Amino acid sequence: MKQIRQGNDIGVIWSILQEEKPLNLGSYHLSLYLTSSFGKERITDFKANGNVISWTFFGKNQRHKGTYSLTLVLNEGQENMHTIDACDFIKLVSCTCKLTDGVDKEGIETEVLKLESTVDFSTQ
Repeated sequence: MKQIRQGNDIGVIWSILQEEKPLNLGSYHLSLYLTSSFGKERITDFKANGNVISWTFFGKNQRHKGTYSLTLVLNEGQENMHTIDACDFIKLVSCTCKLTDGVDKEGIETEVLKLESTVDFSTQ
């Protein structure tokens, strides 16, 4: 899990795979959620291209420090619905001195997280 100083824009790139192959998200209705210990929030300003979800978690929207997860729902509330999580993908900390990994050059803050998940559509 990447620790990031709260108050910085965070670019997130999440690749979705099915059986080790890219899953074309274009044929699904997509819903994306950000979850923390403070609740679950629907994200509406994300983009999907091929098998990749991209979204920016703006510093101005980071109200709470702590651990965050992402949830992608394909065809929410419909047949052929599937749910995928990127659990605890980041932890926001209150000050730079609390970071334990990930250091940029002095005076520069750049954050892009690349996530990858595999979907299992098998029925049980």
